[in-house]
Amino acid sequence: MKQFLLIIFFSITFYSQAQTIKSKLDYCTVFIPNEKGYHYSEDEKKYYAVFLITEKKLQKDTLKIAVYSETPPLYFDEPKCKLTPALTKNLENLRNVKIQLNEQSIVIDTTFIEFGIETMYPEKLIYEKKKSETLLKLTFGNYTWTSGGYHRYDIYLIAKNNQLSVAKIVAFYYSAEFKSYGKEKNEVIYPKPTNKVN
Repeated sequence: MKQFLLIIFFSITFYSQAQTIKSKLDYCTVFIPNEKGYHYSEDEKKYYAVFLITEKKLQKDTLKIAVYSETPPLYFDEPKCKLTPALTKNLENLRNVKIQLNEQSIVIDTTFIEFGIETMYPEKLIYEKKKSETLLKLTFGNYTWTSGGYHRYDIYLIAKNNQLSVAKIVAFYYSAEFKSYGKEKNEVIYPKPTNKVN
């Protein structure tokens, strides 16, 4: 009887742990010919739009991330994605970040990124599968030319009832104030805090 209970206990423990995944996110780059793109190829005499692509299998779920990039010189050494007509069609009008979990997708406006370079790159995730919903915490880095400004973002998402929605976005930055210069701070940039009325 005691052995039977131990088996049940370890089974439940393993099942609970299996529902949470922490993982690094890798990405590849896609160059799509586009006259309005930021990258110009001297060899081909063409402008290109550049995207960062991530695909990750999470138990029975599949996560896909597509990020529009305005800083292609940083990605010359990154792995290149296989470009297909379907991928080209999916990306050609994207100018933000698209996150897809299975058939549910959401496009996140990235105009909140400051200091000149509007590029986020996927770094890592925490995935938690619950009975009635799936929770995702996606961490993105941000390239900047300056020593200040936002440099990392945590995006919290909820997949529930066949819908994928953003619960919160937290931006991390280094303070420019003299007394606390170089110390990391954070700010909730979505949802926007509301001013309380007395």
